[in-house]
Amino acid sequence: MANWTAAELAQAVLTRLGICGAGQTAAAEDAAIVTKSWESVYPQLRKLNLAPWGSSAIEEEAQTPLEKYMAGQVQSTFGIPEPEYSQRKHEAAEGFSELKAQYSQSRHAYPIRQHDF
Repeated sequence: MANWTAAELAQAVLTRLGICGAGQTAAAEDAAIVTKSWESVYPQLRKLNLAPWGSSAIEEEAQTPLEKYMAGQVQSTFGIPEPEYSQRKHEAAEGFSELKAQYSQSRHAYPIRQHDF
């Protein structure tokens, strides 16, 4: 696998939600909804140090967690019914936790040194 673009993320999210089938291309309007949501979510994840990649260069290890998270973010727009709605919310929380586990630790951590005062 390679890095995903925002369009590939949108396709994966719409497939996860069942809006389009595997191997089918999502409708442009549906993909635009996910992409627009991603454009607002990405800066928030960056501030939390959970998205150290470019918005259109989503790293492989973040793809599945982010797909889950974004599906939970946009599902109400598509009218996902219960019990799928609750399941997607659970998966969204799981995806966010996975992102935190992968990226919340600083990649540039320095050891703390003891100082004599």
